[in-house]
Amino acid sequence: MSSTSFEKDPARMRAVRRLHRASAIVAGACLVIPALLALGFVLSGLPLLALGWGLAQVRRSFLAVASGQTFSPALVRGLRNFSASLFVSAAIKPVADALLSLFLTRNAGQGERMLALNIGSDTLLILLFAGILWAITWILAEAVDLADDLAQIV
Repeated sequence: MSSTSFEKDPARMRAVRRLHRASAIVAGACLVIPALLALGFVLSGLPLLALGWGLAQVRRSFLAVASGQTFSPALVRGLRNFSASLFVSAAIKPVADALLSLFLTRNAGQGERMLALNIGSDTLLILLFAGILWAITWILAEAVDLADDLAQIV
C-alpha cells in the first residue's frame, strides 16, 4: 500500500490521530523538567541526609573512645545526636514518601493523583531503636557525671 492510499483511508487516519493524541498525553504526563527531577531527588534523600549526619556524629563518639575518653561528654553527645538523627530520619521518611508520591503524580489526570502514606515495621523499629539508644545515652550521661564526681574526690 502506498502512502497516498493510506492517507485516503479515513479509518486508518482516525486511528493514527487517536494513537498520536494518546502518545502526546502519555509523553506530557512523563515530561520531567530537570529542576523538578532534582526536587524529587531532594525529597527522597531527606531521610538519608539526616542519617548521614548521625553517622558523622557517632564517628566522633567512636574516635573519642579510641583516644581513651571512655566516659566523656563527647561520647554522650555523639551517641545522643546519632539517636536523634535516627528518630528524625524515621519520622521524616513517611512524610517524604507521601510528598514524593504527590510530586510524581502531579501531572496525572483527574482521579489519577495519589497520596501514598506508608508507615511500615522498618520505620517503627528504627523509632524504637532510636528511643532505646536515647535512654542508653541518658544513663551513660549519668555515668559520666558520676565518674567526674569520683575523679574529683580522689
